[in-house]
Amino acid sequence: YIDFSGNMGIVSTPVIDPGSGTIYVLVRTKEFGAAFVQRLHALDIRTGAEMTNSPVTITATYTGNGDGSSANVLTFDPQKQNQRSALSLINGVLYFAWASHCDWGPYHGWVAGYDATTLQQAVLYNATPNGSNGGIWMSGQGIAADTNGNLFLSVGNGTVGFSGDPRNTINRGESFLKLTRSGTNLTVASWFTPFNYSSLEGSDSDLGSGGVLLIPNTTLAFSGGKQGVLYLVNRDNMGGLSFTTADTNVIQSFQVAPGSHQILGSPVWWDGPDGSYGYIWVSASDFLRQYKFDPASGKFLLPNYAQSTTAAPGGTPGGILSISANGTNAGSGIVWASHQLGGSANHAVRPGILRAFNAQNVTNELWNSELVSARDSVGNFAKFCPPTVANGKVYLATFSGRLDVYGLLPLPSLVI
Repeated sequence: YIDFSGNMGIVSTPVIDPGSGTIYVLVRTKEFGAAFVQRLHALDIRTGAEMTNSPVTITATYTGNGDGSSANVLTFDPQKQNQRSALSLINGVLYFAWASHCDWGPYHGWVAGYDATTLQQAVLYNATPNGSNGGIWMSGQGIAADTNGNLFLSVGNGTVGFSGDPRNTINRGESFLKLTRSGTNLTVASWFTPFNYSSLEGSDSDLGSGGVLLIPNTTLAFSGGKQGVLYLVNRDNMGGLSFTTADTNVIQSFQVAPGSHQILGSPVWWDGPDGSYGYIWVSASDFLRQYKFDPASGKFLLPNYAQSTTAAPGGTPGGILSISANGTNAGSGIVWASHQLGGSANHAVRPGILRAFNAQNVTNELWNSELVSARDSVGNFAKFCPPTVANGKVYLATFSGRLDVYGLLPLPSLVI
């Protein structure tokens, strides 16, 4: 599949439990020349050894008469179901989700939860059991959660509604979802579907291309999709479906940039010394944009507060973002952005670049890896892999068979 570089293997971001020193990964293999298998592994982060009960093979069935069903049962297909979104560890349960390879069907949007200790399947959800598609990939972002363990995610192209009623929650393609656990099931507690979902479906402009960000200390969530529109919703009452020609059921929606741009990856957030900000970098020759949030109105102030002076190249994916800061301290916030150096990274491997911006005003670029390219060059860009900031360093995955680690250089010796 030409959207990947090299072998499949592990294509989703693992998750680490620091308390037990365990890293969880989902691995895909083709065995004996024919059998496709997906397994969950729990590994000792220090040695790589398998932990107790590891690994387990992923299997699942779900009641439904949708695409690929037999006798009103859907069976998980380990070959066609593409596990791209990051793993999430929430209240002792590992959650992961699936989409497909370039809409190669039949497939569905599956969500599974496995007990982090026993590695036994604890909970299961299917986004389109009586329909088709509904993949969950979010450009590799993970499922978000609140303190009560409710899950928040975005679903891509797929069947909306059931029996002629687009509000029926049995099938929920093209939607933001809040899922609440009830025993071994996840139920739709709240949802949002854009008014023009049918148009999005028909033009491959589906909603589920961006991860869902929960705004700290609020009940708000925001994300967007391939249409390039950001939606701000009440995460506990997302608004459902508006039967009008506008999304009058959400708190706010707006086009990030004029023209054809896609929201890939995820927005990031910082509560800074002079206000709170959301950051997004869409595809197709656009800029890193910084939006200031107005707590009085509960909305973003438009237009954007600031934007970078340099655009990412044309094509996809735009900038994949992370943020680091020393709390709200002035001068400490940095927006880290990774993108291809030139051309489009869709169906191609491109050289990459890592950039650092002042989070208080992203007009100010602090550094990039091409300033001293002989020393700092990224190598080949690994799309949908956000920079990871830890231990005073920035870690960046690449498609060059290496992990780049950036940090402060030693101070030079002074000769008197």
